[in-house]
Amino acid sequence: MVGRSFSACVITVVLASCASYQPPLSDKSRAVEKTPVTVRMTPGSVEGGIPKGTRYVVQSGDTLYGVAFRFELDPEGLAAANRIAPFAQLKSGQSLTLSEAAAPQSPITKPSPPKVATATQPAPTAVKAAPIASGPWSWQWPVPGKVLSGFSSKERFSRSVRLQGQTGDPVKAAAPGRVVYAGDGLVGLGNLVLIRHDETWLSAYGHNQSLQVQTNQTVAAGQTIATLGATGTDTPKLHFEIRRDGNPVDPLSVLPSR
Repeated sequence: MVGRSFSACVITVVLASCASYQPPLSDKSRAVEKTPVTVRMTPGSVEGGIPKGTRYVVQSGDTLYGVAFRFELDPEGLAAANRIAPFAQLKSGQSLTLSEAAAPQSPITKPSPPKVATATQPAPTAVKAAPIASGPWSWQWPVPGKVLSGFSSKERFSRSVRLQGQTGDPVKAAAPGRVVYAGDGLVGLGNLVLIRHDETWLSAYGHNQSLQVQTNQTVAAGQTIATLGATGTDTPKLHFEIRRDGNPVDPLSVLPSR
């Protein structure tokens, strides 16, 4: 018994000194939902308390966008910090630094010379530009159910809205984009779909019963991407997030009024 106790202590010390981070194997969804954001050293790791700059060991099924979502990092910045392409395929056992760097600038195209209006031309009609704060498209509600709880910055899982629904209800893409994660590898969110809409905007759909899309699939606004469920939680509901440059924003600020 003494030998076993001594061995356990040695193992504990060795594990505590490891520099890399391994996600927990158990589903701690209910406990995680109550974890204050303030205890986290990263912007908002799902598991919490992970120092920024920690080395993360890629697990089977991970995507760069999934890792960035878990730790609330800008996906483009995370890719740049690790000198890989945003859509690069990650390999199990690969090491990533949980940090951000400036993403490479897109090539600048030379603008065409402006047309000069003549006196005989009528004045152009003013066109109302789309609000920059909500992206270049019109967002749609992913499910018709009422809002069970609104956006808050106090707890990790409250930086979203939770929408009411019945098990099996269709969950639809809130805007067109590309699926960058579809799986159940993020603790507390059950079956999750992440959609990248452009370099800035991303939306997340959690607690689904089943997933109807795969990673790298292109989806249209209003397309069914999953069925509503209760995976990772206690009652059927949809966990819906919108992020801008990796930072959560209140979905109600961009969704149409109803």
